[in-house]
Amino acid sequence: MQVLAEYDNTMKLQEIDFATYGTIQPYLTAESAARAAEVLEKAPRPSTFCGCPVPDNLNLITLGELFDIQDKAQQPDGVLAAVRVLFPKVSAEKMAREKVLSVVGLVRWIGREVERINRLFAKIQPRYTAEQISAGVKQLNFGAFGLLDWYAKRQGISNQDDVRGVCWVRVYTCMKMDNERAEYERRLNDIFARKFKTK
Repeated sequence: MQVLAEYDNTMKLQEIDFATYGTIQPYLTAESAARAAEVLEKAPRPSTFCGCPVPDNLNLITLGELFDIQDKAQQPDGVLAAVRVLFPKVSAEKMAREKVLSVVGLVRWIGREVERINRLFAKIQPRYTAEQISAGVKQLNFGAFGLLDWYAKRQGISNQDDVRGVCWVRVYTCMKMDNERAEYERRLNDIFARKFKTK
């Protein structure tokens, strides 16, 4: 307990590894815990993690890796499991020896990147007509499987699992193009329909 008290009074997060912080964190005073939380919330993306370079963004990960990160983040140990998706060769033991600021900074950065990607996909969702909504088009959202199925059919891929190896940016770009083309065709049909009514 004396060691914990010393950590509590003179704690420098820059010098503490992830495992050690996990051990002492429950014993910190409210003041020290608040101070630590404030520092951890500002932890930046590390340039390297356990000796591996950290990319500037997640634009080069595959659709399967993106789904795995999203899925594992919902599990009890999901945070660390999501990290291992990006760094599969980094063991739990090695991660435990990494500085806590590095681990937290990486986790927070991954979260921000996934949120950014989710926003990009949300922005290109098609706009439905009142008739489509009334018919229940929004019930046709099949999540990750639906996205895999759509891209496989678009590209003539027989095995949907092969789509998991495609970079998510490629899938996003194809969906964006298809949705913009569909919007154009809808506008064009509306123009023709209005012209027909005026005749």
